[in-house]
Amino acid sequence: MGLAAKEEKRYCFDERLVYGNRFKQRCRVIYDEYGYYLNPKGIEGYYFVKTQYVEHFFKHFCPEENFVLITHNSDHSINERHLPLLETKNLVAWLAVNVDTHHPKLKAIPIGLCNFANFDTFHEVMQSKADKTTLVYANYTIYTNPIERRRCLQLTGVPLAKQKPFREVCKDVASSYFVISPEGNGIDCHRTWEALYLGAIPIVTKSPHTEAFKGLPILIIDSWKEYKNLELTKELYDELWESFTPEQLDFESFFQIL
Repeated sequence: MGLAAKEEKRYCFDERLVYGNRFKQRCRVIYDEYGYYLNPKGIEGYYFVKTQYVEHFFKHFCPEENFVLITHNSDHSINERHLPLLETKNLVAWLAVNVDTHHPKLKAIPIGLCNFANFDTFHEVMQSKADKTTLVYANYTIYTNPIERRRCLQLTGVPLAKQKPFREVCKDVASSYFVISPEGNGIDCHRTWEALYLGAIPIVTKSPHTEAFKGLPILIIDSWKEYKNLELTKELYDELWESFTPEQLDFESFFQIL
């Protein structure tokens, strides 16, 4: 597939983009930093809870009827500590960001883009159809996860790009074949999804969360030690990018995974 054809697989409609507040907008009941309240436009039986409030939710607000739970807008993970909550009989499904365990009811969803991203700028760069000029791009801040990110920097040997305005960063991502995306404050990272929407392939490390997205053009390695064993080429990019359909990045494909 030629470059022009591949570019056509990028998204051009903001309503398809994934970000935390999109999930919140779909839920009838919301429990977050603003309190416990109803969303009249939300779907009956769908509950949105900021992840760090989820144990308090089950203790004090757990509904008696069947319900679907969505936890997001947080860097906290859902892990083995939460397995007893997943056994709640009337919990139909739990859609969560930063999944770090396995359970039949638990479904991983993307962190997506930042809720406060400049979507007009992002959308503009998505439509710009940038030429690919960089094989591997890295642009992340060390302090959000010093141990993991220093290890990533050392083992990959890919230097960090200079800090730039958001528009320029988006252009750099769009003009790259691969983007290194180490864990930050949480398992998932906005950079992973920025890369995908801008037509680049993110490279991430293995976790229950990242494994849930094996059907997407994401390179998953066991650890950053494996990075130098990768043969990153334009041909590999083409192979991975052609292996999925654009609709797989649509918000609805993640919301309707039940």
